[in-house]
This record gives sequence, structure tokens and C-alpha cells, in this order.
Amino acid sequence: MAAPRLARVWRAYGTRLASVPTGRAGGCFGVFGLGSALLAFRFGVKPGAVGPVATAGEGFPPSPGLSRGYFWTENESSGACALLARVAAAVGLALFGGMSLPMAAAASTFTPPEGCSPQFTVQSRGCKLSNHFTCAADAPGDQWRVDFGPFGAYFASRIDHETQWVHSIDMINGTVSRLMPGAPDPASFTELLATGSDTFDFNMLRGDGRMTRVTGFDTLTGKSLTVSGVVLQETAFEFREALQDGTFLHGAKGKEYIWPERRLFFSGPSEWTDAEGSGLRDFSPVEIIFEGQPGFMATRPEHDCDVMMSGIGATVLPVAKDLLPRVGK
Repeated sequence: MAAPRLARVWRAYGTRLASVPTGRAGGCFGVFGLGSALLAFRFGVKPGAVGPVATAGEGFPPSPGLSRGYFWTENESSGACALLARVAAAVGLALFGGMSLPMAAAASTFTPPEGCSPQFTVQSRGCKLSNHFTCAADAPGDQWRVDFGPFGAYFASRIDHETQWVHSIDMINGTVSRLMPGAPDPASFTELLATGSDTFDFNMLRGDGRMTRVTGFDTLTGKSLTVSGVVLQETAFEFREALQDGTFLHGAKGKEYIWPERRLFFSGPSEWTDAEGSGLRDFSPVEIIFEGQPGFMATRPEHDCDVMMSGIGATVLPVAKDLLPRVGK
């Protein structure tokens, strides 16, 4: 797919956050979705402090007194959606930090939500930066990351101990996708390390209300990449995502990298295909930055951003492709 021009990216960040569809089936955010939750935070509304608590279900009914910018959590007792709201608020600080929107990430430092601990920052090719953190309230082994591009934060992901995509937050249209239980073949980082290969077959409930099926594999190639002194193992991968009736949505194949000790995947060079065509991208890691080092929990990507900002059509911008579920892994 040809990349969007800068004007289109600007519209995505500058207007769609303020006008998002009803959050249905995505799990946590009600009438005006995550985008309005961010705006609410920017103007002083505390996450989880407004509106009644909604019960889990396909969608949320309208409520008298619920005004623009208010949002609900799905289940306060589980804490899962309350944490999603806090992550949204944390990203809101970085995205709406008082500067003009296109440069919101220029001089900010990302602070994880209360109860969460920053782990490291990854600067990647393709003008992408990712801040990784963990939260005490999560299940053991769960990890979060928030991705930043040239226009600020655009994607957040929560994975579990086996690198399954528990939650994926699209910061552009304000929807949350989640992993459905009972996968025929769950993704297993343990199996990948033990046997050198892992297949997967699972269902996702997308933020737009559609149920999709994701199938594919990861295989260790025997090659490695050293980044900032950390040895990453290379994998070959392929996946496809389709609707339940078999309608193809998108797929990809290429290389990725795993950090065995941290149980994480990182993007690599790959080819992506959807209904509009195919394109190449490379978000390979360039730097891994730890606490105490310059750039830790930064919000401005550093690599290939001159290419991104040129708006040349052959470039695949993160906001165009990095919202696909594979990135959540």
C-alpha cells in the first residue's frame, strides 16, 4: 500500500482523536472511545473517575449525563480496563503535552502509569521508538509497550508471558482489540525457544467489532543481531489475518528478532500485503536504551525520520502499517 501523505497523517492525529466512533466490542472504552479519553485527560478529567462503570459486553448503552470526553471502564474489579485507561492517560501526557500536535514528541519524557515500572526504550528504523514497561497489577510475565512515530504516540500493546497479544490499542482511531480465549493453537514463545519453531492460530476481537482469525508461524533462522550489546536471535515469520468467513484482510512475511531473556519480539524487514497491494517496511531495532542512559523513556524517534517527513509515497509510515496486530506481538 502506498504510504499516506503528511496531510493525511496530520488529519489522523489532528481530527480523528476528537471524533472517534462508539467503542464496540473493543472491551474498555465507551461512547467516545480512547481518543476522547485522551482529550478528557488533557483537559483535566481523571481516568476512571467519570461516568458509571459499564459491564462487560459487546457494546455500551448511552447514559444520561455522559458527555463528550467521558469514558467508562469495563470491569473495575478486574482492573484490566482501569489499567488501560491509565496507559491512555500516560500516553496523553506525552501526546498532548502542551505543544503543537505534530511536534508533541519532540521534547517529552514518557512516564508509565502509577504502579508500572519503565524497563527500556528501543529506537528503531522507520522513525519508530518504543517504550517498554511492566505493571504490578498485571499477570506475571505481562509486558506493555507504547510506540511513537514522527507525530507522537500511535499504538500501545500488552502481551503475556507467551507473547500473545492480550490488548492492542490503536491511538489513531481510539479502539482496543483483544485476544479471545480458547485459541486452537495459541502462540507460544516457550515452544519457539524449545523447538526452534512455533505455529499459531487464534482469534482477535477487533476494535471495530469484527472477529478475525490469525494464523502463521515463527521459526528461528540460526542468525543473530547484536544491538547495544544485546544479542537478538533472528526469526523468519509469516502470518495472515482474515474475517471469520475467510475474507482476507492482510498478511506479512519476513524477518523478526527475539530477545529470549526478555521474552520479546522486535520487528525486522518484511513485506506486507492487503487488499490494496503490498509494500516493504523495516522497523529493525537500532538502539536499546536502559535507565540512566541518554534517551531512556524518550518520545522522539531518531532513525530514518528525514525519509518519513519527506512524505515520499514509497515509504510505509508507522501509522499506516504498525497498527496491524502482528506489531502487537
